[in-house]
Amino acid sequence: MKNNKFCISIVKGQKGKRAEGLIDVNFWRSKDKAEFDLIILGEDGVTPVEVKFSTIKKATVSKSFRSFIKIYSPKKGYVVNRSYEESRTIGSIDVSFVPFWKFVV
Repeated sequence: MKNNKFCISIVKGQKGKRAEGLIDVNFWRSKDKAEFDLIILGEDGVTPVEVKFSTIKKATVSKSFRSFIKIYSPKKGYVVNRSYEESRTIGSIDVSFVPFWKFVV
């Protein structure tokens, strides 16, 4: 958990420096207690970013991610993790699974 919080703070800081049209970066929690690590609010809408310090072996998203997609219909989303890399459509959006080091560079 400590490593995941560290990764979230790094991703939050780096994404803010790189993103054009960035308005804000927030945490999200639904009334049902579904949580999301980072929500990037930009000129083209919201972009969910889930940070997983664990090793991912296949492209799956959490219930919270699916809940966010259903409520807000973002155009794209990210799952930042240790090493897994793939892009796929989940629900109605393109989700990029990106290694931590590639996302913050």
